[in-house]
Parts: sequence; C-alpha cells; structure tokens
Amino acid sequence: ATRTARRRIQAVAATGLGERLGRLALSVGVEVLAVIVFALVAFGAYFGFEQRSERADLLFTTVALGVLIVRGVAALTRSLLAVGAPALRVVPLTAGTAAAAHRWAVALAVVVGVGTTLLAQLSAFELYMDVYLLVLAVVALAIALMIAAMIVRVRRPVARVLAGSGGIVGDLADRWHRFAVAYVLIIWALWIVHVIAECDTKVSAIVASAAIVIAAGGLDRFVHRRLDVYRAGAAGGAMGVAEHAARALVAVVAVMAFAVAWGFDPRNLAHGSGWGVVAAALFNITVAVLLAWLGWALIKVSLDRHLVPTATIGEDASIAGRTQTLLPLVRHFILTVLVVLTTLIVLSSLGVDIGPLLAGAGIVGLAIGFGAQTLVRDIVAGIFFLVDDAFRIGEYVEAGDRRGTVEGMSVRSLRLRHHRGAVHTIPFGELRSLTNHSRDWVIFKLELRLPFDADVVKARKLIKQVGQDMLNDEELGPLFLQPLKSQGVTKMDATAMVMAVKFMCRPNEQWAIRREAYVRIQAAFAANGIVFATQHITVRVPGGASERDVAAGTALVVAGD
Repeated sequence: ATRTARRRIQAVAATGLGERLGRLALSVGVEVLAVIVFALVAFGAYFGFEQRSERADLLFTTVALGVLIVRGVAALTRSLLAVGAPALRVVPLTAGTAAAAHRWAVALAVVVGVGTTLLAQLSAFELYMDVYLLVLAVVALAIALMIAAMIVRVRRPVARVLAGSGGIVGDLADRWHRFAVAYVLIIWALWIVHVIAECDTKVSAIVASAAIVIAAGGLDRFVHRRLDVYRAGAAGGAMGVAEHAARALVAVVAVMAFAVAWGFDPRNLAHGSGWGVVAAALFNITVAVLLAWLGWALIKVSLDRHLVPTATIGEDASIAGRTQTLLPLVRHFILTVLVVLTTLIVLSSLGVDIGPLLAGAGIVGLAIGFGAQTLVRDIVAGIFFLVDDAFRIGEYVEAGDRRGTVEGMSVRSLRLRHHRGAVHTIPFGELRSLTNHSRDWVIFKLELRLPFDADVVKARKLIKQVGQDMLNDEELGPLFLQPLKSQGVTKMDATAMVMAVKFMCRPNEQWAIRREAYVRIQAAFAANGIVFATQHITVRVPGGASERDVAAGTALVVAGD
C-alpha cells in the first residue's frame, strides 16, 4: 500500500534544498510507518495466542527483532539515499553508488539480525559460555569484514572527494581506505578483549570519535557547498562571515561531543585529578583557541570588506580614504589583543598563575614608558595626526624637505614613496608640520609669454575655447572642477607680456591636464598666427665702428660679459 505513495513522492521534481528535504522527510515517514505497521501486526498476531512457552516467546521475539532491524535499515537507507529518485538525493552520490551503499547496508543489517537472534538463543539455552563467546567473536568478525569490504568498495569515490579538500587530508586521499580498514579491525579486536577479559577498552568512545569526525567533516563540507551558492552574490562578504561562524560552531560542537564521548565533564575541573585535569585543561585550551579564531575570522572579514578600494568621490571618498588609513592599524591592534588574551587563558588553563604576569607586564610597560620617551612621543603624535585626519593612504604630502605618496604607516612612523621611487620613513614625532596636496581640489596656474604686439583679446578667446573643448572631453572633462580660463596679462618684463591661465581640478590630476593644455594652446595659437615671445638681446653699435668691433662686441654679449 505504501509503495504507490512512495513512488508519488519521488516522482515530483523538487526545485530547492528545502523542498527536497521536506519530500525526503515525508518519504522516510512513510517507510517508518510501514515498518511500524508490520511490527504491530506481527507482535499482535503472535501474542494473541493463549498457549505459548517462554522459549517460544524468546524465539519469536528475537527473530521478529532481527527482521525489524533488516526492514528498518532497508527503509531508512532507501529513503535517505533516495534510491531510484536522484532528484531527491541530498548526499552527493551517483545512482550506482547510492544503490550499492543501500545493498551493503541491508546485507550488514542481515548479518546483525541473524547474529543477534543466534546469540539470544544460545544465551537462553544456557550452553557453554565458550561456545557463546566463539559465536559472538565470529559474528563480530563477519560484521567487521563486511564493513571493511564496504570501505574498499567505495574507496575511489571517497578518495576523489577527499582529494578536493587539500592539505593533509588531500595528501592521504589515495590511502584513506587502508587506515579505515585497520581502524575497523582494531575496533573489533578491542571489543573482543572487552567482552572476554571484561576490561574497559573505551571501544564505544573510539567508535563515537570516528563518527564525530565523519559527521563534522560532512557537515562542514555541506555548509561550504551551500554557502558557495550565495557567495557570488551581493552578500559575498556576509557569506564569508557566515562560513567562518558555521565552521567554528561545527568545531566547538565536535569538541563538546568528544568530551561527552570520553566521559569528560568540564564542570568537574576543580575536583579532578591526574589525567582528568590534563583532559580538562586541553578542553579549555581548545575551546579558547577556537573562540579566538572565530572572533578573529569575523573581525578580519568585516574589516577586509572596508579595505577594498572603491572608486568614490566627494564625502564618500573622504570616508573611504580615512577608512583605508585607520583600519590596518585597528586590525593589528585587535589581533595583538586577541593573541595576548588567548595566551593568558591558555596559561591559566595549564595552572599558571597569571596574576604576577599581569603585574609584571604593568611594571615593564611603565619602565618602557620612561625609558623610551621618543617612542612614546612618536606613538602619541601619530595618534593625533590620525585623529586630525592629516593624511590618508594614497595621498601626496610634503613633510619638511621630504615629499611623496603615503604608502603605509606603522605605530610610530610614516612611509612616503617619492615620485622617483625612493621611500622615506619618517617618525611621527619628527613631523612639525605636514602639507597635504591631495585634499578636495587644486588650483593650478600656467604662464604664457607673448610678444608685446600680440592680440591679447584674441588670445583670451582662444584659451577660453581650448578650455571648453577640454571640458567636453570624455577623459579630461570629469577631472575639472572649474574650466581652463585666462586671467589676462598679469605682468610685463623686458622681453614679453606674461598672460596667466588657471584651472581647478581634482587632486593629483593637474599634471595630466597641464600637459594636454600646453599642447592644445600651442596648436590653437599656431593656427591663428599667435606666436610665443622669445628672449632676445638688441646690440646697438655706435656710428663709425668697424665690422671687427661689432663682431667682438657681439661675442662679449653672448658670453655674458
């Protein structure tokens, strides 16, 4: 009756992960319902008889439980692996691998069910304990060998998955099945020792540890794959934060699960002794390091989002530039604080009294403050320069006889890159004044030397036309804040009239505009018959002088005598 319902559930195509999980849960529910109905009918039919014996009840119960184990495992694996319904499969397996895993799981359940029934009968009939233990060992060995065979069967698909993880796991991808088979056989041997010698070999803890590692790795990979779907969108930075948080949460839960599996309770730290204290200390250290790593990951991703250069202008550019300057220092400071706090927590977990360390650090800090006054002056001066927003990364500044682009800074010094390539490192304490050439706007002036007989009105009109053409240019136009224009004749010297030309533009763009302005003004003047003045010297020769005297006088003038 449920087969038709299962086929209908699997026949509907699921579009998203939520819909697939919902239909998968519905399919599992139908399978479990079928097993429950079978169990109710079977036990109800048998126990409805009035004449029964104790051994008959035991025989029926063990056989029925074995059948239920097989049917339950078959139902769950068929639904969870979505055998026959690839559209509902959440686990990244091919159809052949999923079907093979289902068959191996059912075969393993059959061995477990038959072994459980046989052992229950041997125990009930009170045969020799040696026979019981021998059968128990054989059944356990059969289960271990089947698990080992399953591992060998799926070694290549799993190796491909592990190879994509990189690191140590990727290097061991081709040999993972050897370690897994050895692990299974060791578990079987430890369990046999536990049963026969009746000593605690921590088999359950070892098995649980392997399950925790596999579950944590699978969950981590699942989270990574799901977040990759949204990483390319607008929320890429948020997805990075979410991934770090999710991975840290998985790691913390795994550590807690390990603690529970090995019977460790962190609340008993004060009352522990021996290895319990060591385990408790390791637990506290692990949790502290994981939390510090999570905090640093969240802070780093959040800060790095603001450190990405953006092509903004105006007030947004001012905020972005100040952010680019301050955030690296903030990031280094936070990292230092996290490292120091985590180190103190680790030392405290190891039983070290950190009170004297804190007191000693205060004394050392005071001594450094007195002995390194220059260093303190540099640091304090740098703080006030940053608070005053005197410079930012990428700005062109002038400090005394040093000038260049601000390339970086440390706690105590400023690093400038000269336009010829030299790097100047200037302590903040030595900065008495600082000139910033990259703020808001720049007014740049050009001087044109024209002969005395030049048409000044015509020259002004040509300069205005050149300024308008440059303002309409696709590349140069956005750089202007005020167009190129003439200020008329501002002074005269012995050889020419000096006409001033000015423009207002964005910082650091005046050099490109100046080059283009000179080229266009020269071309416009040449096309309209206006020439630039040249320096010349007029030599007046008195009457009666010979050609020889004139040549000698000209030579003296040229020589500058």
